[in-house]
Amino acid sequence: MKLKTKLRLGIGFLFLMLIAFGAISLYQINRISESTALILKDNNHSLAYAKGMRLLLDRDSLKSNSSQANFISLLAKEKQNITE
Repeated sequence: MKLKTKLRLGIGFLFLMLIAFGAISLYQINRISESTALILKDNNHSLAYAKGMRLLLDRDSLKSNSSQANFISLLAKEKQNITE
């Protein structure tokens, strides 16, 4: 084989490796992005539940049964919403 052919094959192989690593990187980034979106969604739910509980506590309205039921409901939802 001529030197020119060897260089073309070598550079072609390196180019294919670059394309392969780029494709693998894009796949991994998309996978991480999806899991991050789920975590952020769960965090937003947690924030909403905590805000609702805080508002009930700030108003000191836990004396009524409906407010206590609301607080307990929000607390149960928060306990079920496990964010990793």
